[in-house]
Amino acid sequence: MKTLPIILIGLAAPACLLAANKSTPFAPQSSPQGDTLFTKLAAESTGLVTHNTYADPAMWGDKYNEFQGGAVGTGLAAGDVDGDGLVDLYVVNKTGPNKLFRQVAPLKFEDIAQSAGVLGGDSWGTGSTFADVDNDGDLDLYLCQFDAPNLLYINNGKGVFTESAAQAGVAVQSGSVVGAFEDYDRDGDLDLFILTNVLDSTGHPEGEPDMLFRNKGDGTFENVTAAAGIDSDRGKGHSATWWDADGDGWADLFISNDFEAPDHLYKNNGDGTFTDIIEVAFPHTAWYSMGSDFGDINNDGRLDLLSADMANTTHFKSKVTMGDMGGWVDFFDAQHTPQYMKNAVFLNSGTHRFMEVAKMTGLSSTDWTWSTRFEDFDNDGWLDLHVTNGMVRSFTDSDMVNKIKTLKSKRQIVALVKNSPVLREKNLAFRNDGADTLHFSKVTKEWGLEDEGVSFGSVAADFDNDGDLDLAYTNYESGLSFYRNDSQNNSLIVELAGRNSNRYGIGARVFVKSSQGTQVRKLTVARGVLSSSQPIAHFGLGSDNAASTVTVQWPSGEMQTLTNVPAGQRLRIEEPNTGAVANKPKPIHTQVAGRFTESSAKLGLDFKRSEVTFNDMDRQPLLPHRMNTLGGGIAIGDADGDGDSDIYFSGAAGHAGALYLNDGQGRYAADTRSQPWSSKTQTEEMAPLWIDINQDGQLDLYITSGSVEVEAGDAALADYLYLNTGHGQFTEADASDYPAPTSSNSVVAAADFDRDGDLDLFIGGRVVPGEFPRAPNSALLVNENGKLVDATDRLAPGLAESGMVTAALWTDADGDSQLDLIVVAELEAPKLMLNQNGRFINASEQAGLSGLKGFWNSLASADVDNDGDLDYVLGNLGLNTKYKASAAHPFKIYFNDFEGTGKCNVVEAKFEGETLLPVRGRSCSSRAMPSLATKFPTYHDYGVASLDSVYALEKLETSLVKEATELGNGILLNDGQGAFTFKRLPRIAQTSPVYGIAATDFDGDGNIDLALAQNFNGPQVETGRYDGAIGLLLIGDGAGNFRGTDAGESGILIEDEARGLAVADLNNDGWADLLASRPNNSVQAYLNAGGVDRHSLALSLKGKDAGNRAAFGAKVLVTYADGTAQAYELAANSGYLSQSESALFLGYKTGKPPVSAKITWPDGTQSTQAIDATHTRVVLQQTTGLAAK
Repeated sequence: MKTLPIILIGLAAPACLLAANKSTPFAPQSSPQGDTLFTKLAAESTGLVTHNTYADPAMWGDKYNEFQGGAVGTGLAAGDVDGDGLVDLYVVNKTGPNKLFRQVAPLKFEDIAQSAGVLGGDSWGTGSTFADVDNDGDLDLYLCQFDAPNLLYINNGKGVFTESAAQAGVAVQSGSVVGAFEDYDRDGDLDLFILTNVLDSTGHPEGEPDMLFRNKGDGTFENVTAAAGIDSDRGKGHSATWWDADGDGWADLFISNDFEAPDHLYKNNGDGTFTDIIEVAFPHTAWYSMGSDFGDINNDGRLDLLSADMANTTHFKSKVTMGDMGGWVDFFDAQHTPQYMKNAVFLNSGTHRFMEVAKMTGLSSTDWTWSTRFEDFDNDGWLDLHVTNGMVRSFTDSDMVNKIKTLKSKRQIVALVKNSPVLREKNLAFRNDGADTLHFSKVTKEWGLEDEGVSFGSVAADFDNDGDLDLAYTNYESGLSFYRNDSQNNSLIVELAGRNSNRYGIGARVFVKSSQGTQVRKLTVARGVLSSSQPIAHFGLGSDNAASTVTVQWPSGEMQTLTNVPAGQRLRIEEPNTGAVANKPKPIHTQVAGRFTESSAKLGLDFKRSEVTFNDMDRQPLLPHRMNTLGGGIAIGDADGDGDSDIYFSGAAGHAGALYLNDGQGRYAADTRSQPWSSKTQTEEMAPLWIDINQDGQLDLYITSGSVEVEAGDAALADYLYLNTGHGQFTEADASDYPAPTSSNSVVAAADFDRDGDLDLFIGGRVVPGEFPRAPNSALLVNENGKLVDATDRLAPGLAESGMVTAALWTDADGDSQLDLIVVAELEAPKLMLNQNGRFINASEQAGLSGLKGFWNSLASADVDNDGDLDYVLGNLGLNTKYKASAAHPFKIYFNDFEGTGKCNVVEAKFEGETLLPVRGRSCSSRAMPSLATKFPTYHDYGVASLDSVYALEKLETSLVKEATELGNGILLNDGQGAFTFKRLPRIAQTSPVYGIAATDFDGDGNIDLALAQNFNGPQVETGRYDGAIGLLLIGDGAGNFRGTDAGESGILIEDEARGLAVADLNNDGWADLLASRPNNSVQAYLNAGGVDRHSLALSLKGKDAGNRAAFGAKVLVTYADGTAQAYELAANSGYLSQSESALFLGYKTGKPPVSAKITWPDGTQSTQAIDATHTRVVLQQTTGLAAK
């Protein structure tokens, strides 16, 4: 039930404005005609009778390239042109005449284009925009045309127009697409950006330059393109979107360019100039960028952006249009901001860097998409999405493309294409699934929007004034489609009347708060593609009868807030005149202020890991991702014995690792002495680990070697053990002291599992070079008087065959005070090896782990639910990639010699329904296995083939098979008996693969928090980088739940890909700081700022055994002053290839400090000791204890 409007003006708006604001109740809601949200209305009923004709023979003649390349679409414009309160509709017909449909009664229209003087010109019509160009309070019309002067129709206020483009200086003749109006300089009138595409495909096939015109305020415009810093390079534009990317109130501009031309994100500098920051802001973009739109998809008060491409929605369509990508490898590798053929959804992080989340939102593939519109169609308080699809022909059909290559003349090519079928596709609708989901569900059928055809421009407007948004779009060689929205939820519509700002408030931001959260809209005109919508801010309110506040931030700088605003009305708000001025723009690079501050320069930590140029896909062409950039280990320990922690960073092949020594004053410097690792530049170092192997009281350094730059068996793959001779000077251990198999390894994990007083090692085998997914053996090395002896088969049967190991952890998983071993690997289930008095059994199935096969990367332990046992955080692939997996429909990899040539290949497989299908396309698969090109002569043949039709069933059945059933990053919650339940981390933690994991109390509230290092740039080019994240801090509640923080709260901003993540008190204040490594980039160090009424201390242990003074493997139950208790474990390594400082960070609130620690020491004895929380660093020493029960 909608309520009557009662408006209360808040303190931010003067009382004298009460009469200036106007409220109009909505008309009664339309009744649904069935079970769908929308009802399609016939043209005969509405009067919207038109036909979009394409009658120019030049389209399939001498202007063929220009037509199909950029001038194919047509647009719409919605707005009240005659001031009668009813929305009218302008419709562009490609070869005319155009229509202006005046709404004469609710949803009844008549064409007045001729009498209004807006029939258009004789050239091809493209985009249309309603905007108040002369700032007189009515809507004027700007019409773009191909290769003819654009038209500007000035409204006399009664819906009669006068063409005035030449007089105004905007009669541009080019490959014009659309005119996008915005008051970019905030001087009170609308300026104009003209987007262009191809005009002359012979002279300039790369397109035309775009243009920016400043409104001089006297009815004329001046071209300021060059002076404003707009790129003069030519492009093939499809959409121009004015939005506010950084939330500073100054309009920024996003340009979607088709083909290889890069997109642009022009940041408004506030002085009339712009800076293209796309390489700073976006990790990647769409390739064939089409329509774009913006909106706050997660109701966090920040504007997000979608840029559409042509990625297909079915396996068949994707395989038929997936051409030869081999020739594009250099194009992808050469770009700082790569372009990929899929939609991009840029999630605003509140910093200069956006996250990209298209895959996980469900919006990455929407077919050949033109218009994109974020609107709250069901009025539930969350923005939904509608897209239009289709094309005049299927120009990307790979079989047709191959036929074209055989033709000798343009005439033959055009004839072939013209006689091919029209690409008719369904338009699509997606409902926003709401709070914290970052996901949209396809609801095209449920909403009654299943039209199939070729559709271009679209508009959303409240045509019947009932509070919901109706929908209209143009179609190729057909009539207009018009849908009435029958939503029954409550809503509020805000119209703006500017005084110092432009008359319609274009550029203003409107915020509405209700129980649905905070929604924000920015008023702009040109949206989607070729079209402009009604200049209103529409808000769905669900079942809420009122908005608690409505706040308007005007372009002039004025701000006003209304409180307790009822739903069910169109509210016209007039701008106050208090003399406020526009705020200053934000700088491009902002120092993120939050809990952590990036301080690597301050600390002197300037190490950069430089990867060699090596493409292992040359050796394995169907490899799903590169294996040569997986290093980046960190080890923190007191290398020089001076009482503070030093840091070792592992080096990539061709570059030695580096030791950074702590000066005791919070500064680090690279050790310049000659060290034995300095000469090992042929080695790709993976995981470094500080341990005292020879029990002399000094930390030695073990480093695993890995990667795939060399063949299996090469000496460069040998691990190394460096013995500390004193003061941080090292010598290489004798080869007889430890086995050094020449295999590609990953993790090293240390603990005294046999309780003999020294540290034993687990070494994880990663991959056999050139034979992914085949893995080398892993090993259990027992320390026997300083010599490491392989005891894998004797003590831990089955451990050697652990797969492509990525991480491992010694831990008391079942609570029996013996150290067990958990191993995670790529395309395996986590393996739990239970310690039974020094011998191990595989208990994975009993623990509930055997079904959790994933792309596991990393592993860390923590008592996340405060129940006294250890839970485990696991890094996985995440949910923002092309891969899907479940127990019923796993992702699979097969490895075999499928052609009988002696060479094995990788075959990826996925389910579509119940059918198993090949993931890779015909082109790349046949390059690796040429027989497939003969077996499947066309892409259509390959597109309909199941996996066992492509590859012999016998070969599949005899293959090495790996699979994944779970892709989410998550937690294994321990029941205390060593049985586990897997729980995914929040959706915001699924935006990218997780490598580094740090689990400790970062905010001092007594609960475990998590920090994550993310992203991976190694997938093959068809897949694209997994680079959607920026690092993440998750705040725990002590019950096993976590809340994602944005970068502004956390201060963490790890751009590009990251690997290792270690915890240490880098500045000796007792708080847990962070250190992250990045391939081909410098390390980042984040200092923790602490908090008000929050405290932290670093608790270290000193064991009695000479070989394990750090007491690695000890379990500590800490009791706090309020009687609560929490379990900790001191592990030698954790996360991904990382070793943190050997300390536990105990956070607590004022008045609730830790008071005691019950310690189970590595030898099994127990003691309880008091903790003096008046210090920021506390050391508890092992004395004679009692044997654990």
